[in-house]
Amino acid sequence: MIRYIVIILIALLQSCSKQTTQNNDLSIAEMEFKYIVPGSFTMGKDIGNADQQPSRKIKITKSYWMAKYECTQKMWKKYMGRTIIDQRNKVNKDWSLRGQGDQIPIYYVSWNECQELIKILNAKYADKLPENYKFGLPTEAQWEYACSAGYPKPQGDLALSVWFDGNADQHAHPVGQKQPNAWGLHDMYGNVWEWCSDFYDEYNEKDLIDPQGPTKGTVRASRGASWHEGAGDCYAAKRDWYSQDGSLYNLGFRLAIIPKQ
Repeated sequence: MIRYIVIILIALLQSCSKQTTQNNDLSIAEMEFKYIVPGSFTMGKDIGNADQQPSRKIKITKSYWMAKYECTQKMWKKYMGRTIIDQRNKVNKDWSLRGQGDQIPIYYVSWNECQELIKILNAKYADKLPENYKFGLPTEAQWEYACSAGYPKPQGDLALSVWFDGNADQHAHPVGQKQPNAWGLHDMYGNVWEWCSDFYDEYNEKDLIDPQGPTKGTVRASRGASWHEGAGDCYAAKRDWYSQDGSLYNLGFRLAIIPKQ
């Protein structure tokens, strides 16, 4: 009997916890953000690519919000006034488009251009943001914590949750068509790579609490792989990099609402 009562209490507590998390989600204009609670997780891997090593226990001490979807071409045009064709033409008019449409993620967008959008949003929606928070790109630690959601790689049939080279037909797809992860985030794996705030470099093994990445560098980190990568590249610790003023056919971003420093 006591055991039965305990089980019921645990179930009620879990239900209350889940409801609280859902109630903390945010909607600002057309943007939806999922609430990410503080916690600890294992970041990186002990085998494989050297830039993912070593694995270590990371503590995220402050809550934050991750955009439910990657930034779309519609949203980019609304705030930045440029279409995907404009973005492509800024790089090279002869380069191909890899997905065109309102709900397809923006790509051919540089890290620096992301900062321009973030500046606009922070000014426009300052009164909508939680106190001591701002729009920004997630750190690599925030991104990996939100991506993994307790698991180092996608669970179940990959095709149900990820656009990758096995099903994407060599282009990006509208956001939200695949199953979300446990936080309710769509397309964390595949579709397009996502810029992070960090400079890209080897990990600092001693930086274990809310790591922000190196204080200086020459390139910026990106996460999540894209429609171009294979199934073996779809795991939370996967890293890549690019020049912060450069842009690529499969590199976009996802906004976050993060603590002010």
